[in-house]
Amino acid sequence: MGSVEDVEFKTVDGITLRGRIYHANQRGPAVVMCPGFNGVKELGGLPAVAEAFQAAGITTLVYDPRSVGMSDGLPRNDIDPFQQVQDYSDALTFLTALPTIDRHQIGLWGISLSASVALSAAAFDKRAKLVIAACPVTEYHYNEAKMHRLLQACFKDRESQIKGNPPFYIPMVDDSGDSPAGLDFGSDRERAAEWARRGVELAAHHVRARLAQRLQPQFRCMSDAKGQKWRLGGELGSTQKGLREAWRHKVANLEIEISPFTDQFLNDTFTPRKDGSV
Repeated sequence: MGSVEDVEFKTVDGITLRGRIYHANQRGPAVVMCPGFNGVKELGGLPAVAEAFQAAGITTLVYDPRSVGMSDGLPRNDIDPFQQVQDYSDALTFLTALPTIDRHQIGLWGISLSASVALSAAAFDKRAKLVIAACPVTEYHYNEAKMHRLLQACFKDRESQIKGNPPFYIPMVDDSGDSPAGLDFGSDRERAAEWARRGVELAAHHVRARLAQRLQPQFRCMSDAKGQKWRLGGELGSTQKGLREAWRHKVANLEIEISPFTDQFLNDTFTPRKDGSV
């Protein structure tokens, strides 16, 4: 097993992002990893996934998104998917500068929100040779009445910030498991209520799936709407018909990186395909 190093790097607009590199024992491929919505690099099974890549001879950079965790950026916990697309490219630039990295063998890894961000980043940045997208968020479904009220509050917040006041924060979900914006989290309201510990500013816009449909090698892990199974596939293109192979497991979105599902997820990630490739 190689070494682990805490690092920091600058984005094009001067923000310092901080993360951790899991160095492989030899020169070779690399992958950039980023946690999902408002997550940090220590979240769930991210370290275990990074260690698995490392053990497979793949150097891995895991970093906190801007304004989250150890990374700089204001206001704190400001989730901007469009900016995160650019940050993926800056992380890739930082990683390719290392002498132990083969710049022709670098991929992006993301889960949930960061999965769709990674797909969008790779659509523009062709230095990324593959994408591993675990349960990508491609679109949101809102309660229209709640969204209208919330957007009105957002515009008032913009006026307030112009006057020098601090940003207004709302919870992603409240203590009862409801979303102020009417987001549909499925039937598990109790689990959704656990997320109320983190307050975040609403990101009403999202990087759309159309960017992810630009041809690029993908490894996708898709959870169904009720969290009954997840499916892995590695073919180009979009939609289920493009999947070359599939494994099915009864597990919901973020559980794929939390024990006991982590081992199965990693095993499927590195399982050789029928044509001998991995």
